[in-house]
Amino acid sequence: MDQLAPLQTPRLLYRPDSPALGYWQRVIRDETGIHNMSVTGSTTVEPPALGRHREKAAIDHLLSVARSGRSSVLVIEGSVGIGKSMLLDYASARAAGFRVVRAAGTESEMELPFAALHQLWLQLQVDSDHLPEPQRKALNLAFGLATGGQPDSFLVGLALLSLLSTTAQEVPHLLLVDDAQWLDQVSRQVLGFVGRRLEMDSVAICFATRRPIDELSGIAELHLDGLSADDAHRLLDTVLPGSVAPRVREMILEFSEGNPLAILEIPRGLSAIELAGEITFGGFSGPLSPVERVFEQQIEKLPADTQTLLLLAAAEPHGSWSVVSRAARLLGVEPGALNAAEHEGLVTSNGQEGIRFRHPLVRSTVYRVSSVANRHAAHQALATTLSDDHERDRRAWHRALAAIGPDEDLAAELEASATQAAERGGLAAQTALLSRAVALTPEPLRRNERALRAAEAALRSGNVDEARHYLESTDKGPLDASRLARKHQLEARLHDTVRPSPESVASLVQAAAELLPYDRSLARDTYLEALLAAMVRSSSSGKHGWVEIARSLRELLDRSGPPEGIDLMLDGLTTTMIDGHVEGAPLLARALSGYLSDDVYLDELLRWWQLGFNAAALLWDDVAWSRVMVRAVQAARERGELRLLGFGLNYLAVARVGAGELDLASAAVQEGEGILASIGQPMLLTAGPFVEAARGFSDPRVAEGAYGRVTEYTSRMLLANGHADYQAGLQAAHDAFDHDVIGKTMVWQEIIEIASGCGDHELANAALEVVRSQVEACRTDFGLGTLARCEALLSSGKAAEDQYREAITRLDHPQARFQFARAHLVFGEWLQRDNRETEAQHHLQVAHGLLSDMGAQAFAGRAETALKAAGWQAKRSRRESSTRLTARESQIATLAAQRQTNAEIAAQLFVSPSTVDYHLRKVFQKLNVSSRRQLEKVLPQDSR
Repeated sequence: MDQLAPLQTPRLLYRPDSPALGYWQRVIRDETGIHNMSVTGSTTVEPPALGRHREKAAIDHLLSVARSGRSSVLVIEGSVGIGKSMLLDYASARAAGFRVVRAAGTESEMELPFAALHQLWLQLQVDSDHLPEPQRKALNLAFGLATGGQPDSFLVGLALLSLLSTTAQEVPHLLLVDDAQWLDQVSRQVLGFVGRRLEMDSVAICFATRRPIDELSGIAELHLDGLSADDAHRLLDTVLPGSVAPRVREMILEFSEGNPLAILEIPRGLSAIELAGEITFGGFSGPLSPVERVFEQQIEKLPADTQTLLLLAAAEPHGSWSVVSRAARLLGVEPGALNAAEHEGLVTSNGQEGIRFRHPLVRSTVYRVSSVANRHAAHQALATTLSDDHERDRRAWHRALAAIGPDEDLAAELEASATQAAERGGLAAQTALLSRAVALTPEPLRRNERALRAAEAALRSGNVDEARHYLESTDKGPLDASRLARKHQLEARLHDTVRPSPESVASLVQAAAELLPYDRSLARDTYLEALLAAMVRSSSSGKHGWVEIARSLRELLDRSGPPEGIDLMLDGLTTTMIDGHVEGAPLLARALSGYLSDDVYLDELLRWWQLGFNAAALLWDDVAWSRVMVRAVQAARERGELRLLGFGLNYLAVARVGAGELDLASAAVQEGEGILASIGQPMLLTAGPFVEAARGFSDPRVAEGAYGRVTEYTSRMLLANGHADYQAGLQAAHDAFDHDVIGKTMVWQEIIEIASGCGDHELANAALEVVRSQVEACRTDFGLGTLARCEALLSSGKAAEDQYREAITRLDHPQARFQFARAHLVFGEWLQRDNRETEAQHHLQVAHGLLSDMGAQAFAGRAETALKAAGWQAKRSRRESSTRLTARESQIATLAAQRQTNAEIAAQLFVSPSTVDYHLRKVFQKLNVSSRRQLEKVLPQDSR
């Protein structure tokens, strides 16, 4: 029988034949039964046979999967904190042949970015020199090994992903993270990202948390509950003699709340008189749990110097013995004082591993039961000890926690530190330091000013609750008019983040107007934010519609000289919205040309991509549209801007459909949705239904917002057109026509084909007039080709034939291959109805070949049906081999065919190199090739 080694010599050892071993309710998708578990630590229960016990079986499965060369991640969550740590101990004991790395979240540093990751990093001790430059730079910035710029948390995550994938090729890795609820926010994001992106790597990760964590959502969970009343009684029987007073027994069970370690530990803190009931057992009060009260009693018995050392170790989550010992000497305590705590089994220490608490609850209890004065002294000593430049964030945080009472000089210093922290540690560090600065500011007006800064930093970091808290705190003090306007602007942004709606647009407009007398630049940015929000949440009409917002925004443009850059883009966009395409198109064309030049900085490219996208759409310029999104996605990859990348990939997928690259479109959607899910971002828009409709399949999902509805209508029409079932798409055509949203480039041609197929000439002609008015102002090939095709559907005779031929000529370029093929299809069908069989066959064969090769099955089937009706045989598709590839395989195959290495592909797709290698081997097998050179030859040209 396997045994779990306790962390130190056990005082009591309970045998596996005890009837009290049946406990822990385990839930993984389904709730089933009570199963046995083991207790380790000062009191140990040996585990029974593993095959019958779900909790240990889950851990064993986690390790087994990692041993097989695949990754496995588990979150253990529940209110019974001790049990989660026991499972981590069990995992460590079972991980023979693994490299085991442990970290734990701590309350004192949960606001300090990258603190938990630094714990893991110090233990991994891997060389990062081979990482791509953006990853290596982000990692060095995060850990204080370099200065300059702000590290992106997801580039740090990608770096950790790459390093784990590399080192796990030599030996399997087990990462154990305890008290994950106390991890700093950035570490939670990074570890959640890594946990979702690991695939074919020998890495197992196990998180233990007392409450659900949003950043870990979607990972397999193991829920632990306390013992049932019967099981709790049986476990207590194993440690208490029968002569114990019944009242004492019941009080122990009541205070333990089903926690097995509490049941075992509480009796150790009671005297013989108390156990006999001669003195009433008073129980515990206050915020500490029963188990923490037991630890408190042990701690209080220790010498004062030992308690000081324990407090320093609790406040220093890295457990560095050198840091703790130097801080102890500053407080007049010799390091040898730790021996008493080790003798009691509360900690273990050695020179390499540092100080390790018996359990995270011991650490938290030490910190919580210490006096405020002692905590301040400990943090001050630690701040003094942390003198190196790369430790400045931790030093600033310890100084913040050491502060006593209002202190303007210290508040100003913390405010300055917040700005510096944002350059390295992101907005979470800035928010934490600003929050402390607010608390230390004595003068009310200045305190409110810092509270507004803290609210802004919290809002930018996604912490809406904290942002709301600081905004509400300003109600208690004075605000001058300009600061009150700033507060209202932040409240409007908070409203738009939490409850995006037309009402939130109105709040942004009002805030922009209020800011105008005090900060013209901020007012303009706020109007722009309102405009972009209105375009997807509101309509063109009314006081808060995008036309009126555009009027206000246009008035704020710099007219001191000819507009350039972003001013020119805004001038073109607002002019188009207010005055129409004829006036706005020339401005947009100039602005878009400048935006797509090589002179645009990366920050501008990322900041204004929505403006560039809308400009291209309003100009009916499919080439520019594709270039905008390709560049935005590439820039987002380089910067690790995953939110932008996720949404950008969905916009790029629409451009891929236009180019007839449906495999790449599917891969872009899959990657984009996966990235947004990995960061917990709601899917406000997805191109998935549109891509599936182009393939000929239905996708019932509906995204939120105006653009989400347009995608829904367009997908329904596209599917109906593909199957020539026009009546099925007629209602969607009417809905799309009436839907008030700007830049509906892809909508009009579907409406006109649906309406003409149903004989709804009123709808068809109304839509045609919109297309004509916009396209004639832009005069792009894609626009003119689309207009010619739409006119041909509503014409007859020589006029229709000329229009079909013009459409085919103008749409004959790579970014319009889907519409080019469809133009051949409708022209072939028209020729067939005109009894021009030979000409019809040519165009239908071209359409069938193109549509089949790109995977547009419904449209290809429509062409094949027309060919068969005339007795012709459709040519065989070249697509047979590539259709066997999944979206992920197709994406990796395409990049590999471009001679990119596995590491380069992994960096682009935010996966590990091992995952790329796994999928690439499957691609080689499916396509019967053995090299990238051969792969380049067998892939269809459009996929490369």
